[in-house]
Amino acid sequence: MNVTHIPVLASEVMAGLALAPGMTAVDGTCGLGGHTKLFVEAVGENGKVFAFDKDERNLSVARERLVAYGNRVQFVHDSYVQVGEYVKDVHGIL
Repeated sequence: MNVTHIPVLASEVMAGLALAPGMTAVDGTCGLGGHTKLFVEAVGENGKVFAFDKDERNLSVARERLVAYGNRVQFVHDSYVQVGEYVKDVHGIL
């Protein structure tokens, strides 16, 4: 699926999180995956991103958009308030 999506305040978010290769990041509101894509690119091959959203339709679009990243992105159909149930060590969270 070819969906154009521009995440808001992308530069500011990335500067604030200062993600680096090998880190674990959480996108608490994945939406269509704009920030998630930036995160997975920043954490590299050895990093991991957990993408939360309560809207399964959004997660479906994000999964399609980010399929090339394979298991480096874990999509979670749940509220970000449950992050502790899914991941323990996080280097950056939005």
